[in-house]
Amino acid sequence: MEEVFWKIWYGEHEILFAYSCISTGFALAPPLHSLFFEKWITMKQMYGYMLFIVLASLSCMTLYINYVNPAARHYNNALRFMNGEGGFSIDLNMAMAAFEKAGEKGHVQAYRYLGEILMNRREDYAAVKAWEKAVKLGDPRSACLLGEFYEKTLVELPEARKKELAYISYYMGGCLGDESLRNRAEKLRPEISPQAQDDAVQFCVDLKSGRK
Repeated sequence: MEEVFWKIWYGEHEILFAYSCISTGFALAPPLHSLFFEKWITMKQMYGYMLFIVLASLSCMTLYINYVNPAARHYNNALRFMNGEGGFSIDLNMAMAAFEKAGEKGHVQAYRYLGEILMNRREDYAAVKAWEKAVKLGDPRSACLLGEFYEKTLVELPEARKKELAYISYYMGGCLGDESLRNRAEKLRPEISPQAQDDAVQFCVDLKSGRK
């Protein structure tokens, strides 16, 4: 049941879910009224109470999901969908949606895993965008993945530009405190144009100022 709920949620069908809950409430109103409330309240009042209860429950549920530790919850759900754990079946589409939600809420590793799934699907551009978001959130591992992608990619870019992008990625990882990535950037530096080196420094400054 929990898996079905999250599949509806991550499938962007919250309105359908709300409609189903309200419809269920209205369907239950007549028998409940006949069994328990016929002597005390009218059918019209019964529908009003049921609608209020359903809408209040949906509002509380939405607030809880979105504001009570949402990043960790979405991230954990994503791992469950990705690995088929905790009673969930493997569903990479749902895992991607959950990682996206977790990343939007600020989870540092979520966009990294999203990027890895996308890269395995050969969606290079989307994967790069996901890793760039992860780097902005402070994940040096994603900077490493970006650098390795640019060093090995067959994407049609000039070789010099690939090296520059790899250098900038490793430099950003060093900027986030990973010394091994700082060293990899330093090894590439003699082959990198002064403009690209300046860009890397500026990106680092922007990254640090944006994370304060």
